[in-house]
Amino acid sequence: MRFRLLGALLLLGLFLALPTTSTGQARKKPAASDPPLDAAKLPAGEYIGTVKSVPGSDRLFTLTLERKTLVYTGKGVPKGKNNPNVALTQYIQAEAQMLQAQQQMMTARNAKQQQQAAQRFQQAYNRYMQAANRINLNAMITAGNGGLPPGYQINTSRQDVEFQHTENVKTRTKFLPEEFDDKGNKKVYTKAEKDKLRGKDRALPGYESTLDKLTVGQNVTVTQGTVKAKPKPKDKEAENEKEVVEVEKKLQVRVIVINTEAPETPAPKKRRKKD
Repeated sequence: MRFRLLGALLLLGLFLALPTTSTGQARKKPAASDPPLDAAKLPAGEYIGTVKSVPGSDRLFTLTLERKTLVYTGKGVPKGKNNPNVALTQYIQAEAQMLQAQQQMMTARNAKQQQQAAQRFQQAYNRYMQAANRINLNAMITAGNGGLPPGYQINTSRQDVEFQHTENVKTRTKFLPEEFDDKGNKKVYTKAEKDKLRGKDRALPGYESTLDKLTVGQNVTVTQGTVKAKPKPKDKEAENEKEVVEVEKKLQVRVIVINTEAPETPAPKKRRKKD
């Protein structure tokens, strides 16, 4: 029985920990006029977002990142004994009482003590099974709610983040270039042709591409990491040359992967002329 309920227990254990880190309070949504968040304030790693602006000479570009948060609302939570929190607590307590009663049966000095311990074991076992059935029921309710536990909902927030790519950033795409023959049939690439388009670095996803293929509305994955700071110019060089102020983030994007192309904007409908 313990192994059958292990998945449900782990699932519910995770849900029980969530209220301490996620509340029903609404997060402040960034205003449209707010400046984008500096990506250097985020940890190194991968980020998926929609291109809002493409890189310029400063190598800066903006992505709109989407964040999904599991928030506790309290709505739809079973009351009383059917509350998953209560059922799980009773399950753990009954299991501990069963083990205690079992030990008492083994160390009983006479038949009366052994019988009393056996009765306590049976009572604890009944509570154990009742709690286990409620846990299974709540697990079924959870599965029927799109995998969400009762009383929770997913809130989606969006945040514009300003990234900067390295000077030697690698751009990749998950799409093969579209080519057509004289008859208008789409080209079918051979394995050798695909391997060639992947380039020398086979560890990277997709195929080789260029920064000029980056357009607003595409869904992309960027990988940023730390970069070495550029050496500061000497005082004599600074006096003779014009100082150029450059934006250099501590964390910069090394790889950009185009996941999906920008959605096509439907053509505006023509207004009918009035007779």
